[in-house]
Amino acid sequence: MKTTLDKSECQYWPFYCEENIWYLCQESAFKNLNKRVVFISNPDKQCLFLNQSTGNGGSVLWDYHVLLITVGFAWDFDTTLPFPCPLSHYLNLTFRETTPASLQPFFKIIDPDLYLQEFASDRSHMLDELGNYIHVIPPWPSVNGDKESNLHLFTDMKSTVFCEDILTLKYMLNWVKTFANQQKIDKEYAKV
Repeated sequence: MKTTLDKSECQYWPFYCEENIWYLCQESAFKNLNKRVVFISNPDKQCLFLNQSTGNGGSVLWDYHVLLITVGFAWDFDTTLPFPCPLSHYLNLTFRETTPASLQPFFKIIDPDLYLQEFASDRSHMLDELGNYIHVIPPWPSVNGDKESNLHLFTDMKSTVFCEDILTLKYMLNWVKTFANQQKIDKEYAKV
């Protein structure tokens, strides 16, 4: 089920995808949807993304990126593809299996309720060696700023803290089918 939500209505700030998705998870339009937060990176922290607005519609090497998925759709603020984008379409147009192994994505699947509760960032990852922000910070307070920053646990593709699974592109494409089937099973079970 596709929910209707215009990108311009959402809380968004460039280069702060983890915060953008944290706020998106709280939108009332998603309340009853089966959804997951997905952190995308790899052990080398260099992952190739295609169709990104930062790359003027071209490719970008992100150290990590975060999106929200609902059954059938990817919600990525930084893509030039539709918002939302059909999930299989998004995966096939954003990533290539022919990309060199060192730039291939890993997908860390996270329960959104756990993400809202546990994620914390003090934005220190955006500071340069002199203590200056490399990108303008959002005008709102940092997420769960009263807690110790734990962004590194979410972006580390070797750490299983907070995650349901960590998948390669091949397995992510298969997982998408399972995720969609689970939604159908949940709907049928709710009728009983």
